[in-house]
Amino acid sequence: MKYSIIIPFYNAEKYLSECIESILNQTYKNFELILVNDGSTDSSAKICEKFQSISSNIFLYNQENKGVSSARNFGIKNATGDMIVFIDSDDVCNEKMLDIINKKVSKNAILVFGYGKWYKNCIINVVNVDNKVKLNRKNLNFMYDFFSDNYYGGFLWNKVFEKKIIDKFNIRFCENLNFCEDMVFVSDYLDHIEKIKYIDKNLYLYRQRKSSVSNNLLTKKNSNIVFAYDLLYKKYNKNLNLAYFFGYRYLICYYKFKKFISKNKVNNEILKLEKSILSKKSFSEKIKFLIIKHFHLLYYFTNKNKNVKNLFD
Repeated sequence: MKYSIIIPFYNAEKYLSECIESILNQTYKNFELILVNDGSTDSSAKICEKFQSISSNIFLYNQENKGVSSARNFGIKNATGDMIVFIDSDDVCNEKMLDIINKKVSKNAILVFGYGKWYKNCIINVVNVDNKVKLNRKNLNFMYDFFSDNYYGGFLWNKVFEKKIIDKFNIRFCENLNFCEDMVFVSDYLDHIEKIKYIDKNLYLYRQRKSSVSNNLLTKKNSNIVFAYDLLYKKYNKNLNLAYFFGYRYLICYYKFKKFISKNKVNNEILKLEKSILSKKSFSEKIKFLIIKHFHLLYYFTNKNKNVKNLFD
């Protein structure tokens, strides 16, 4: 089995070498490493060129800055492996990751593995031994169980995807999204598989840092996270649990980014469900929500120039 490992990057010079080394040190060697430079202005491309000079299975592509979704789509287009693994440029992999994956991976499936949240002074393992979601088309709640669990989530980097399925159904990242584009991609992939498989081991370290792309700045560009949740709400609006799950995220992001969103693009259906959705939340979540809703302008001016922790971590 051949694996295509896709790493998009933009100005990632601080951590990129460590990330690439963790791939090159894999004990399983049948892989290609696809590096997509999304218009970096630092030394990231030169770092990749240096690694490319010592390894024949590294392929570096350069494009103008179009965003992470475009970079990943470019990687998919050029991938020649049977399976695809997406890696973030500031994270690292267990050296036996591909070896362990290869013993478990199968066709017509998605493979999910454990990971570690890598803080400055510690690593917190996120694995799931007992509560495994089963793919059952008759059980509409399996999607809710999948996306609402921190182990599974909509992340890309703890999953293995079959290239044949991605190509057959033309599954691609929405290039007008730069937040939650991964969750949309995963949801589209789940529509076309027969089973979910698991590895209850930490095979990946997800670096936690304030400047991470997963921490959203209150900018007009990043306000499109609202439309990612709108898309997911519309896709699953016949499933009450999922509708409320994505509806809540739509509402909280809508109020965070309200300054940037045109009235004619607002999903009024979700706004009308606000009271019902909020009734399902804990007291602390309600307080967070109400603070953002009623003081969103103060929230914006307080946080517009700094990273804001994602409320759904």
